[in-house]
Amino acid sequence: MAEYLYIYGTLLKGEPGNSLLIDCILEEYLSIPGTLYNTGEGYPAAYPANGTTTRIYGELYRLPKNKELLLNKLDFYEDTTKEIFKRNIINIAGKDCYIYSIADPGIFNKDQMISSGSWLEFNRNIKENPISFAINFEQSHKYYYRYISKDKTIILPGNNGIIVSAPHATNHIRLNKYKIYERYTAAISVLMHSLTGASSLYTNTVSIADPNYYDHCSYKDCLKEFTSRNTNYFLLDIHGTGEERECDIYPGIGSNKEFLLGHTEILEDFYRISAKYGINIGSLDKFPALKQQTVTKYSATQLKIPSMQIEINKKYRKPDNSPEKFLDLVLFIREFLEKIKKRNE
Repeated sequence: MAEYLYIYGTLLKGEPGNSLLIDCILEEYLSIPGTLYNTGEGYPAAYPANGTTTRIYGELYRLPKNKELLLNKLDFYEDTTKEIFKRNIINIAGKDCYIYSIADPGIFNKDQMISSGSWLEFNRNIKENPISFAINFEQSHKYYYRYISKDKTIILPGNNGIIVSAPHATNHIRLNKYKIYERYTAAISVLMHSLTGASSLYTNTVSIADPNYYDHCSYKDCLKEFTSRNTNYFLLDIHGTGEERECDIYPGIGSNKEFLLGHTEILEDFYRISAKYGINIGSLDKFPALKQQTVTKYSATQLKIPSMQIEINKKYRKPDNSPEKFLDLVLFIREFLEKIKKRNE
């Protein structure tokens, strides 16, 4: 019997079916060889196959001890009584994993292939209703806020060289003190992956060493390793601040804009697009991302990637209470990243 489950569609974090995996632990986001198809029914179908040039992107979960009860529920959810999906076992990086996949790709035509292999990038429901996705994502992610295990960073590889980072998506330890998570920062990061094709990085367990305070930490190790294998030209590091703050967003780019590495047009775009959505931008001196070993500082000085930190007021990070503000925030960040992408094409 397998101890892990690999999922790629409506069971992903942010999707409605993910609530079934409440007792499972998300290990990582990764790809396997095979083909992903659009069924046209609001969910995808996967055909794993070694030797293919295409990939399937999804999440790997560690199953709970009482996995039989969960698997029965998943069999019902996937409706394995029909001929489309069967629960199979595949090996991923030396681990036996259950996967609900199809046996015969011939039931689909080439037009139904999802070329990116990613349901998160393909699914129009996310693009049309980012608020629902964010709320569902945070409902799942809250079970990881205080989960202490080996530091885990989830990485969703993108396709355009932009990285959206959320290093405080879970609790973190700074100077031997617990610091509280910053709600919805991971959800925003993943939304930008879906909406713009940016890479998403976020913490998935308690950070023993605060990634935004210490350079020697697993989060920055993951960032360094990931950027060494990819062409990257911008990092946006997302944080949250309280409602007592006067302004909506505070950018951090160093004491003299040095973390932009000469790309001052990025800041110009930031101001111009924020005004379009009525978002009030605060002083560059409030959170300059300079006073400690921030992710932004590390990315710019050590990895040589133009970088910006943003502190988002909590009133914009409450899609359940302030959906209009949250939507404005999402649309603003999306347009801002799209502008950066176009400048670098």
